Parts: sequence; C-alpha cells; structure tokens
Amino acid sequence: MIEYTWDEERIFSELRLPTGRILKIQANSIRRERTGVHALIEISIKGSTKNVILAWDRFNIERDADRTRLSNSAYKQFLDEDKVYTSGELKQALDTFSGGLWEKSLEAFQPSPLVGEESKTQFLLDPYIIEGGGTILFGPPGRGKSFTAQLMMVCVDAGVDTFWKVKCADVLFINLERSRQSAANRLAPLNRILGYGSERPLMTLNARGKSLMEVADGIRKAIKKYNIKLVVLDSISRAGFGDLTENKPVNAIMDCLNDLCPTWLALAHSPRANDDHVYGGIHFDAAADIVIQLLSEVSPDGTLGIGLNVVKTNDTSTPPMQILAYEFGENGLKHIRKAKPLEFPEITSKPKTTMLQEVMGYLDEHEQASATEISEELNRSRPKISEMLKHNSNFTPIKKDGKSVIYGLKYRF
Repeated sequence: MIEYTWDEERIFSELRLPTGRILKIQANSIRRERTGVHALIEISIKGSTKNVILAWDRFNIERDADRTRLSNSAYKQFLDEDKVYTSGELKQALDTFSGGLWEKSLEAFQPSPLVGEESKTQFLLDPYIIEGGGTILFGPPGRGKSFTAQLMMVCVDAGVDTFWKVKCADVLFINLERSRQSAANRLAPLNRILGYGSERPLMTLNARGKSLMEVADGIRKAIKKYNIKLVVLDSISRAGFGDLTENKPVNAIMDCLNDLCPTWLALAHSPRANDDHVYGGIHFDAAADIVIQLLSEVSPDGTLGIGLNVVKTNDTSTPPMQILAYEFGENGLKHIRKAKPLEFPEITSKPKTTMLQEVMGYLDEHEQASATEISEELNRSRPKISEMLKHNSNFTPIKKDGKSVIYGLKYRF
C-alpha cells in the first residue's frame, strides 16, 4: 500500500525494506503534457546516517518502458543485503506510486468556500507595487528603466521612504540584462543618494546570457533561503520562453513569475514604432496588476526626467503621474529628486495615451462598439483591439451583430 506525503513542491512515498532501511520514491515538477503526465522521479535509500540516490530521471510516467528502465537502474545500485527486496517488488512499487501520482498532485488545487473580506490594498511600494501582486514597468531601451527599478528595489530593501511610502522587505534582483559590473555601477550611486554607503549589498542573481527558464530553480531556492518578498526581473525580453508576440510564451512568463514569488516587478521594452504599450502579447497587460509606462525627457543641462504613468491598475485608483529628476555629473548619477513644476514640459504636457486608455475612453463615450468600429475611429490595429476586447477584464461582450461582437465597458465610472 502506497502512502503519499507532501513536502513543499515534492510528493514522496517511503517503504521499509526487510533490512530496516527506507526506500524512498520521490516526484517533483509534475505536469500534464500533450503526451501524458511527466515528472522528475528519484529513487533513493535512507540508511542510518545518510540518503543515497540510486537513480533519477525526468520522463513520461505513463510509459511502462521508462518506468522499467528507471526501476532496473535503481535496483543495480542495491546493496546485496537489500536485494531480499526483489526487482519485481521495486517495479511494482514504482508503478503504484506513478499510477496515483497525478490524482495526488491535484489535491493542491481543490476548490474551497471563499469568504468575502473587505480589506485595504497593501503596498510594498505605494502606489506602484502591490503586496501579493505583479507590476510591469515598460518603455524604450536606454530611457532609465533599470535605474528606476533599482531605485525602487533599494527603497523597499532598505525601508527608505524618500520617494514613496514603502514596506521594508527583502528583495531579489534577477539581472539577465547586464553584466555584474554594470549592475554594481548603477547600485553604488543609488545607495549613496539614499543615505547609505555605496557598498550596501542588494541580493542579486547575475545571469547575463541565461534565460529566466534556466535559472528559475535556483531562484526558488534563494527565495526560500533568504525569505525574499519581492522579485525584480530585468527583463522580460530575456525570459527565454519563446516569441513574445505569441500568447503561449507570454502566459508562460507570467505563470513563472507568479510561481516564483507572489510580489514581483518586471521590466519590459516597448515596440520601436510605438512606445505606448508593452512589446508582445496583450496577456502581459492582462496578467499584471499594475502596468507603468515610463516616459523620459532630457533637459538642456542634461538632467533626465522620468515620468511614471500608470496605464493599468487592478483594485486601486489610477494615481497621478509622478516625475523624478535624475542629475548626472562627471562620475555618473549624483542626485535624484522630485521634478519641479513644468521642468519637463514634454512629459507634463504630452503624457502618452495607451491603446487601452483610448479604447476605454471611446467606449465610455459611445457605450458600445465592435473592434472594427473602434479601430477605424482610433486608427489603431484591428487585430490588437480585437485581442484586447476578448481578453482584458475591463471589457465585456454585449451582443452579436451578424459576425461582429459588440463590446462595452464591464464597469462604467
């Protein structure tokens, strides 16, 4: 009789051998693929002092030939005295374990009654990073996204409320975009500006050239080890899940971030031809709780203006745009402050309007319309508008008019 035990993300079963030692069969990374259920299966024996791994493999556990191969490989490592437990018994134990594994794994995803609860939204960094939510900060390359994200990181990690109200929490920076030295060079002046020594450390995974998919397992271990409460990814374009203009890779990136840490901030690029939305599938906007468009302007004296324009938010009201001024000297960044009124006229007088804002504004005025009607009025891409109307929670289908679907705003304010 197989008894399953949960151990965080792993499921295992232990059987006592006639010699008194413990045979352990363990599974993790359990998932259903098109061809069947796959998992990483490990067979080991626990003695009095240590656990000895006999064999492991990642495979389709519904295939008898693969289970037989793993079982035989493990049995070859048995000590002679343990072989009173036969190879057939080991194969039967593995078969039984594998046969019930998927059903056991589903127990982690059972529905339960949800009780309504009125509570105020909690922020790690108000108003841009919700505790337990995801934020995307996007803009063209080379406009100050990384500096701004690192400023937010240090403020949360150190509990500094110079620019925002923060809740102090341990932060992990996932740097896939730049070299270790470049990240360190950016961190030092930010530490100094916020009142710390330039060498104040920030927990960082430097993995330039690697994808998020390649380093995800290491990140999970680090989050547990260091009690990380906020993960910051630079950047989504390095995630390594596939073409960002397709829905499946976009969903995989968002699922991975949500799985790694409940609270995250991810940097994203905008298309070269249009900087008012995240490059890639619309599901980026759908999956994030807050989406921030970064606007920038350089003044005649070289001061960089950074505007933080929230273009999408769940559960909170849209905050007014905040503008910061980054002052540079011979040795790089020397000071950050809140911008003066009208200091950056291009940002203040012409805040970018996103396609989502335009579509919501159109439906607020006209109440209902088809994707074709909206695209013609706004001179926007019909496929992108159609995709937005289908998948964005701000919209709802009202009726059909021939082959066209008529949409309206789900909530009118």
